Amino acid sequence: MIEATYGYAQTVERGFRIAIGEGFTGRIAATGRPNVIASVAGVPALEPFLREADIGSLLGVPLRRDGRTIGVLHVGTVRSRQFTNEDTSLLQLAGDRAALAIEHSRSYERERGVVETLQRSLITRAPATAAGLQMAARYQPAACGPTSVATGTTRSPSKAGRSGWRWWTWSGTGSRRRR
Repeated sequence: MIEATYGYAQTVERGFRIAIGEGFTGRIAATGRPNVIASVAGVPALEPFLREADIGSLLGVPLRRDGRTIGVLHVGTVRSRQFTNEDTSLLQLAGDRAALAIEHSRSYERERGVVETLQRSLITRAPATAAGLQMAARYQPAACGPTSVATGTTRSPSKAGRSGWRWWTWSGTGSRRRR
């Protein structure tokens, strides 16, 4: 499935599926090895969007992490060109870094989802009730990094001469404070 494109494949919609083993990109995903096409003229198994972009040459590498292929990174030229071993090594290095960044992003999103689920399960569904008091509750996910939290009560007289108690909580990261 195409997640991101830049340049010649920008006309392809995100989510476009390429079958493993089919076309230039699918073969790289299936084999887990780089692929070079010096001249795409006459190559029958080529994705339609690459043919429409009038590509002359292609170089593609697998995005590999922990021994498995998680994607494919490829570049193309308008004119036919012979890519060198150095070109392949450089693109593979970029692909390795991209694979690491993708896995870190996926891991962060999974962990964040677990943390939010846990936080939501720990809060009450409805605030407690007490005669003569209005209660309210709000869920706010925890911030990243060190957080300060404080709670307290304040006695405050009203204009009508009565006094009441106010319960407050503030939390924040660093020295910034919210009430």
